Amino acid sequence: MLKLSNFCRVMEPETISKNETSSRSKGYFFRKVCFALLVTSVFFSGCDENDKDDTDDVFTVTFDSNGGSEVSPQTVKSGEKATEPKDPTRTDYTFDAWYKETEFTNKWNFAADIVTSNITLHAKWISAGNGNGNGDAVFLVTEINSEDEERIRRTSFEYDNQNRITKVISYYEWLDEYNDKYTWASTITYNSENLVTIVDGDGDIITFTRTGNIISVNASWWDNRNETYELNAQGLAVKYIYENIYDDGDWHKGVSTLQYQGKNLVAVISEWEEEYDGEYYSTVGHTTLTYDDKKSPFYHSNTPEWLMMFWFDFVEYGFQNNVISINWNDDEELTIEYTYNADGFPLSRKQTERWWDDGVERVWEYIETFKYGTPKSQTGISSHSNFGNSSPRRDVSKDNWMSTRNKFSRNVENNRK
Repeated sequence: MLKLSNFCRVMEPETISKNETSSRSKGYFFRKVCFALLVTSVFFSGCDENDKDDTDDVFTVTFDSNGGSEVSPQTVKSGEKATEPKDPTRTDYTFDAWYKETEFTNKWNFAADIVTSNITLHAKWISAGNGNGNGDAVFLVTEINSEDEERIRRTSFEYDNQNRITKVISYYEWLDEYNDKYTWASTITYNSENLVTIVDGDGDIITFTRTGNIISVNASWWDNRNETYELNAQGLAVKYIYENIYDDGDWHKGVSTLQYQGKNLVAVISEWEEEYDGEYYSTVGHTTLTYDDKKSPFYHSNTPEWLMMFWFDFVEYGFQNNVISINWNDDEELTIEYTYNADGFPLSRKQTERWWDDGVERVWEYIETFKYGTPKSQTGISSHSNFGNSSPRRDVSKDNWMSTRNKFSRNVENNRK
């Protein structure tokens, strides 16, 4: 800060000109001006200290209700506490708390926090379940429904208090002259290492064990079959290895290598081979996936991705964002269109699959809809997602292997020796 005394020294000439009299007169004039400024400054400074208005110690607390009912501002003396107002209301929302920042980082504590300046407090809301929130609600999908010309399918999900799936229930109804119906349920339990045991609808048991970064799978009905998943540092599967040997000597095995952008699976390269009734076949497949920038229906689920992807075959949904296209070997493609709620979660998706059959393009379409449970607070919830739809346990019998091959292994070519 430039003091007035310094200012006067700047103004006063520091050299003596040839006209000494004129120079002295000029310096005298400057000194008089500075003396007057100093006196004036001292006078008004004294008035400011002695006549200070008490209202300077009073501050205004403003309440930004973020679309809720109006809350009146408060006038609070410096060092005192604001009075907690009645909670505001807003249709389709539940009031959470008043926060100090627009990012909702720190809550204002009316019992402890004191006012030392003019402040604005911001209301945080949690959607009541209609998807009209400000993105802070936790949505867990509880049901996926679809219907096409062949069947009606409904998959429902239950969760534990860590938002991990504990039960998958699939209902199928075929729309033909037989009108067959069945329900298939799988129950999932977790140990302290987040490894799981699955009990399926027939009472069969599937267990997962881990050694280092390798997950091994064992099912009670398997004899000579092995499945392993290799995980990266983020816990995402980067390699899937499968092999099975039958009693008659036939066998098949394969390896899939997986690539990611963030937590979104974007490419899979698969190499499969088998010997079937004395004939050898080899298959090479390449799958690519693209995504939107919205949240997957399983965005807030803490179920391990490798479990959701490989065992339940939920590959058409996405880890974090929603899959909008899957391309198999550049000759078959699935495209997906979504509708969303205001929090960015899908409400429905329309899938269109196109492929070529003897030179004729085939098209198959169906629509799925999503239901969510009552949204919860985000406290303690990690921001990752997992794959979504459910199907019955994969049929891995030898006679059905070629028709039920994992989606990763769509054929590029079949080479027979």
